[in-house]
Amino acid sequence: QLDGAKTADGYDFSAFFKEVSPYFQNADLSVGNLELTFGGSESGSFRGYPTFNTPDQLADAIKNSGITMLMTSNNHSNDTSLFGLKRTAQILKEKGIEYTGTRETEDEPKYLVKEINNIKIGIANFTYETPGEDSTRKYLNGGAINKDANGLINTFSYQRIESFYKEAQSFIDGMKNDGAEFITFYMHWGEEYRTSPTKEQEDLADFLFENGVDIILGSHPHVLEP
Repeated sequence: QLDGAKTADGYDFSAFFKEVSPYFQNADLSVGNLELTFGGSESGSFRGYPTFNTPDQLADAIKNSGITMLMTSNNHSNDTSLFGLKRTAQILKEKGIEYTGTRETEDEPKYLVKEINNIKIGIANFTYETPGEDSTRKYLNGGAINKDANGLINTFSYQRIESFYKEAQSFIDGMKNDGAEFITFYMHWGEEYRTSPTKEQEDLADFLFENGVDIILGSHPHVLEP
């Protein structure tokens, strides 16, 4: 996709959205999963898998396509380390794109409550952690992230699921206190290329639905699940 967007003086990703933009633009709320980082030239060359560093021009194309909000917590949030994690948030702010799931600083909101057609919708985004040896660190894609990033990414661990349940409940309660009438959780979870949910996903979904979540939208497997 980097090759396809390359121009004489930079990058232009607009053509990639041509066929889907009408759907985004006609919706009251269009949300996407931003599974990459805007790490800038400071993070080295632009690159794809396995550690994504993407030109800032993609943010322009996303905004122009009609997508109005991005989920930024996923297993690639730390691909360009703490610097890229923060810079991604900075770029989205500069472009005027709402986002949730990660933060530039710990004092920023961990979720959003957005009013759409006079309905307040609570929106939260979490990604799964991978197991690690150090209990004081978070691990994404098998690697420990900078301790300063621990509070900047909404994550959950299947090995410490009770901790997630407590945090999720605090999010739900907070959204309701902020007036949310409808609550959506965007979960980056499951196993890649598996077309059925895992037992862990089912248990997690049961908890969320039983405690006030109205819709769960999932990502990560790269295939459709029920």
